[in-house]
Amino acid sequence: MVIKNENNPKRTLESCFEWFETFKAIEHGDIVCTSIYDVLIPTNLLIFIQELSPMFFADFLLTNEHIESKAKGLHLIMDGINDYLDGRFHEEIDTLDYDLIVSTIEDKDQSKLSALNEACKLFGFIVVFAVESENHEEVINNMMNLSEATQIEMQHIIQITGHFGGNEEGSISDETDNGNKYEINNHTNSLLQSRNSQGISHTEDLENRIELLEHELKEEKAARQQAEENAKKVAARPINVLEETEKLENEVWLLQNEKDQLVKDKRDLEVKYRNDIKDLQNELEMYKNEASKVTGLEQQVKKWKDKVDSLLEVKKQNEKLTKQLEDMGDKCEDDIDTEGIGGGVKKMLQTYKDRINYLENQINRLNQDKEDLQVLNDSLKQQGDQIQKDIQIRTGQVQVLRKTLEDAGIPIAADIEEIDTTGSDFVPGTTNFYIAQISILKDQLNTQKELLQSEQKRLKLLESHGVDSTVVATLKQQIMIREQEAELHQSAKLDIEKRSQIELRLLSTCLHEMALKYHQCKSIVIQLDEELSALKSKYQTSNKYNNNNNINDNTGYNNNDNTEYNNNIEYNNNNNNNNNNNNNNNNNNNNNNSNNSDLQPNSVIENYSDSDVETKSEKNNYIN
Repeated sequence: MVIKNENNPKRTLESCFEWFETFKAIEHGDIVCTSIYDVLIPTNLLIFIQELSPMFFADFLLTNEHIESKAKGLHLIMDGINDYLDGRFHEEIDTLDYDLIVSTIEDKDQSKLSALNEACKLFGFIVVFAVESENHEEVINNMMNLSEATQIEMQHIIQITGHFGGNEEGSISDETDNGNKYEINNHTNSLLQSRNSQGISHTEDLENRIELLEHELKEEKAARQQAEENAKKVAARPINVLEETEKLENEVWLLQNEKDQLVKDKRDLEVKYRNDIKDLQNELEMYKNEASKVTGLEQQVKKWKDKVDSLLEVKKQNEKLTKQLEDMGDKCEDDIDTEGIGGGVKKMLQTYKDRINYLENQINRLNQDKEDLQVLNDSLKQQGDQIQKDIQIRTGQVQVLRKTLEDAGIPIAADIEEIDTTGSDFVPGTTNFYIAQISILKDQLNTQKELLQSEQKRLKLLESHGVDSTVVATLKQQIMIREQEAELHQSAKLDIEKRSQIELRLLSTCLHEMALKYHQCKSIVIQLDEELSALKSKYQTSNKYNNNNNINDNTGYNNNDNTEYNNNIEYNNNNNNNNNNNNNNNNNNNNNNSNNSDLQPNSVIENYSDSDVETKSEKNNYIN
């Protein structure tokens, strides 16, 4: 299947280049790309890939061979992308004609249609990788800022590439809503539905986070627009109030930066806990392998038991033969009178007796070996039970870590075999748990040392008596196994001690930092509320003072006019009447002015209180 849109691969490549122009590498001038064919150069393409996933491709380097042979360089980079995508496009990436793709770098616009289609196919895998990369939020935002035609083209690329990974249900309808910028998110959601059960939960979390960020962006835009309108309304405020407002805005931005830092710390903890869970899974596999060895040792012990039983039967036969020889010896002593012949028979009898004694001693020694092997079998059973307990404890620890991460909002997609942990006296992750594990490992180490010493003694004893070389070789092999197991238990003990100390320090440090940040935010909010309430009270008192001054000025002016009117009533009645009329008009004007002055501060206070409410709501949003 070839990625093309109405048999026009050049349009697809132009859309891809418009998307690549939004990368920081081009904006900052790290590389110079004048066309999509410059992006196909392996050194340039690696810079774009590292920008999308800096953690996964941090140590990804191209050798001189990959730089000289561009086809090999492109193949190496695409293999890295396939590893990041869990190998979903393994066959499709391997079957790409990289030599044909490299030919487009030289031919450019004169390239054949087949070469352009191969290039479109390669960029399709890169776009899917970008949507699922670590910086997927930034990628989606950049795609939403592209032109409408480019957005539709990018949707078509992702839709066609999704079929390579077996996603038949995640296709997007060709009917668009004429410029809906969030259509790329809906397409990304439909594309990710093809992943297995492990990736579904991670995809849902990403969708929820994208929706939450979009909602927060809308709220911030609305709040900023409202703040600009309020700023225009309160432009006549005193300078000190504007300075206080600027201080509050600076505090809000500081809180926003602190929030971003907390989000970054959360991501770091998420990565750390994922690595810890992988280590615990490896330890579980190691313990399972050790438990599987117990069955082989039990079969070996059973084999030795059968051999001892056969030797006991030989012993019984030897006892019968000894009894027969004694009877024959007594009979020979009675029948033979010659001294020489009797002496020879006695020597033969003595030889047979010595042989019988040697066989009896060997049988006794084998019985002792049987008892030692029985003890070894019992200790191996105890060791198997202890290993099973360790597996249960480790599984419980993994479950506690997963529950802690889920409570913290960190998704973990690792599948761990569920093992019953009932009967465990210690809670994983606590000090008592690590102390108990260290004591268990000490007991196991002592048991291994005792078994090693007993096997060494038995080996020396068997070598001194000239036992079969195969038995000696088997015992030597068992001793080597015991030594290796003792070393493993010793290293496991040291690792658990180090891990317990490191985890306790990390937990205490994190709790301390979170508590400090919580109290700092709380104190800042309280301080801002107090400052705002003080400003509101200051404005209310100043408005009351202005109203009282206006009322006093009006009353004094009226009294002076009345006194003048009484003193000069006989002098000029007409002038007094005119003055009274003028005074009445002035009083009306003053009353109107005082009413207007009363209304204007009240409106200012109302606007200011609205801005206070907005500022508090914004602070609460940032703190949350």
